[in-house]
Amino acid sequence: MAGINNETSYREDTLYNLLVNRNRTLNFTKKCVFFSATTTGFTEFNFDFSIYTGATMEVRRTFGSTVLLTFSTLDGSIILGANGEFSLVKSADDLKTLRAGEYQYDIYLSSNSKPKRAFLYGKFTLYDYITE
Repeated sequence: MAGINNETSYREDTLYNLLVNRNRTLNFTKKCVFFSATTTGFTEFNFDFSIYTGATMEVRRTFGSTVLLTFSTLDGSIILGANGEFSLVKSADDLKTLRAGEYQYDIYLSSNSKPKRAFLYGKFTLYDYITE
């Protein structure tokens, strides 16, 4: 699986397109950073997932349409890790519930003390390889 870039600033919700082979287990980890101005310039910081209690990703044909595939920290398909990393995990069987094609997704972070935070959104493109 690949995306547009490897490191992205996550101070606000960010566009990031995902390319996923629907015939293979998805196990993707992304490092998230943000940049902050200091007296000497800009400093890079790892995104801090520790203040969030969960995350949900919804895949739809178009924004606002019916949810076709869900990732969540509740079922282990999203893992909020240390050092600004998060992972997406789905079996090939789960991914095969959708046809190859272009979808849209968005990820929201949740917390007991804060409102839901938009985190990541973009195209979710499923493609087929001939062999599994």
